[in-house]
Amino acid sequence: MNPSRLLARTRKHAIKALTPAVQAVTYELLFRHGQDKLFSKLVRAREIFSGKLIRLEASSVCQLRCPACSISRWRKRGGATKDGEGGVIGWGLLRYQDFARLLKENPAIRTVELSNWGEIFLNPELIPIMRLAHERGVKLRAVNGVNFNRVSEETLRALVDYRFGPITVSIDGATHESYKRYRRVMRHIRYLERYKDSQGARDPKLTWQFIVFGHNEHEIELARELAAELKMNFRAKLNHTPGYSPVQDPAQVRALIGGPASREEFFQQKRRAYSRPCTQLWTSPQINWDGKLLGCWATLATSSRQG
Repeated sequence: MNPSRLLARTRKHAIKALTPAVQAVTYELLFRHGQDKLFSKLVRAREIFSGKLIRLEASSVCQLRCPACSISRWRKRGGATKDGEGGVIGWGLLRYQDFARLLKENPAIRTVELSNWGEIFLNPELIPIMRLAHERGVKLRAVNGVNFNRVSEETLRALVDYRFGPITVSIDGATHESYKRYRRVMRHIRYLERYKDSQGARDPKLTWQFIVFGHNEHEIELARELAAELKMNFRAKLNHTPGYSPVQDPAQVRALIGGPASREEFFQQKRRAYSRPCTQLWTSPQINWDGKLLGCWATLATSSRQG
């Protein structure tokens, strides 16, 4: 293997292995011990090793209306609208020219997370955005999540050709009835894997994210098996809305996912929240599709332009 490729792969695996430990350490330093200066040094050291990481919303537009999705519920209350009014997120798409200017003015950026509240594949300029990032040596990823419902074959090939990074695909079912709803998603995944094989490519690596609800808990094992068949990683995620479809058989869910069956149970066992306090403002700031600096990906209702 080419030494430079070996080095790049080693670095990639090292970052993946060390990330959970670094997150735990930064949490302890910043929130438990108030060591903000040491925390800042750790962040700078990470940036020297792996470059600067930012989060940039490629599309706040989404074609789905998932009942437990925060922005879906917020829009029903008159939040994000198609004309971009009614909140900090709005309803819009990242423009290629804005992305190009961002990279030109910030050459230290090495990684960009494109997914946040919307579906990145609804952005018609995604392919040129991927091409430019590849040419500039900037790694794109969609770890926060996509639904993968509407993706052209040209875009699927571009994901491979421009070496797009890891992608999390949200699929909350695997039975025959669920499969009918996700049939188009599965077709896209299979096409992508075939094209990867034809090109001898490893990326993008897909992760199946399965949010555990009471109505789908019986599908966890089947989903895990299907993920393996599709060459995907599998992650069971706990529902963040306790009042919506809570788990019916906690004991079975614990056995299937190897841990707590709810976020409340997680807190009782671990003595910390399922999601750690956010440090993204300092480590990987979230930028909206229209250029607003949000700081954290979860920002929905604040309305202040800072950048």
